[in-house]
Amino acid sequence: SKQFFDFMSFRFYTVVKTSEVSRQVYPARFRRSDGAIFLIADSGQVKLPGDYFDKLYRDMLYPGEDEVLL
Repeated sequence: SKQFFDFMSFRFYTVVKTSEVSRQVYPARFRRSDGAIFLIADSGQVKLPGDYFDKLYRDMLYPGEDEVLL
C-alpha cells in the first residue's frame, strides 16, 4: 500500500517521494500499562489512551443507508 497511518494525528497519509520531504519508520513494541497504550521504539515512545484503537475502528466504520451510528 502507498498509505501509512500517523498515530499522533489520527489519520492516514499517502506516501510522497520528493527530495524535500522524507519519512522514517521505526519498529515499535506494543505495551499496555495503567489503562494506557505505549508504542515503544528505539527512537522514543508514544503514549495513547487505552480506548484509542476502539475509537479508531469505530470512526472508520461506514454504516449502510438504513443504519445510524449512535
